[in-house]
Amino acid sequence: MELSTKEVKYPTVTLKSYDDWNDFYENLEKLCRSMRYWDIVDPDLPDLDSDILVKPAVLTPEQSLDYVLSKIQSRTGPSTAVSSATPETSDTTPSRPAMSVADAINLRQFMMAQENAEYNLRFPKEQQIQLWISACVESNAYNTITSRLTSGTGKSDFSLRQLVKALKKKFSPGDFILKASLSSQYKALLQDALRANTNPDRWLDEWATLYPRASRVKIPELEGPNAVREFLSAVGHRFEPAWAHSKDVEVTKYTDELPDDMSLPSLHDELRRFREGRRVKQGSVGIGVHATLGAQSDGVSQSTPHHDCPCGATNHMWKPEACQTLRQAVTGEFNGYKSSLPQNRRTAIRQSYESPKWDDLRASITAN
Repeated sequence: MELSTKEVKYPTVTLKSYDDWNDFYENLEKLCRSMRYWDIVDPDLPDLDSDILVKPAVLTPEQSLDYVLSKIQSRTGPSTAVSSATPETSDTTPSRPAMSVADAINLRQFMMAQENAEYNLRFPKEQQIQLWISACVESNAYNTITSRLTSGTGKSDFSLRQLVKALKKKFSPGDFILKASLSSQYKALLQDALRANTNPDRWLDEWATLYPRASRVKIPELEGPNAVREFLSAVGHRFEPAWAHSKDVEVTKYTDELPDDMSLPSLHDELRRFREGRRVKQGSVGIGVHATLGAQSDGVSQSTPHHDCPCGATNHMWKPEACQTLRQAVTGEFNGYKSSLPQNRRTAIRQSYESPKWDDLRASITAN
């Protein structure tokens, strides 16, 4: 796999030891998902012959004909022929029309055009991802791994998946250690929410970054109703006590499985919306209200804007174009990771989003 001379367009990280693996892997996954290429790189999936990108050969018309003939004979036996003569009589006509030489050549040329189109689509992505990996990994380790991938195989090339699997084998601390590390990080993050100097919005950003990594290895702190209660307890200590209390009351109604809108990602998104909605509300109060010496206006809640959205939220005080829940349902991603939004919730939102009611919204999102 030859390296391109182009510059790396994505921020690089360093991979020299076990301590660097989590950061490297997280950024690699984000890069590949941004290119819609993670399925071809994911080291947890089995190797496929199609993983290795091979430039299609340019065939002559004669080679194209030979190719099609070999395919036909392998499926139907040597008796099937490619015809360049006049149609046969009804007594000898095969079950399907005979293929002329010109048709056979045209078919192979069409197939070759499709192969070239796929190659041209994948090649820049392959080059950019491998260039990024080579820029991140310590040079001696990278050279050793790539040498092992080619030695003894008789091949001069290897797939990105094979490369990442080899890197994972060398640098990954293992699922047990990784799980313990992320579990400790998540507990520490919940404790940070209790500190007086913690910025709520920055904390929510950090939670959104850590959650996908922790949920991927299924740490116990994210499982079941207790995980939701711990989250609500953390954000309710200082950030939003009233909001957290109301949600905790709802959670106590369930003993086993919680509904989709009570999942951790859903509550995180709702808390963000709640805080943003309050900022919008406070900004729309106007000078006249501030002149009342802090008295609460009965008309404030009534003047709060509400925007209808395919996500179905009832307290939607922001435009649907900015809705993170809708974005997760449509793209299947959350902050560069695979969305943890339940599948039935995603399906319901997408069905609403695809209805004629949201034609203008889809056009607006596509344009941006």
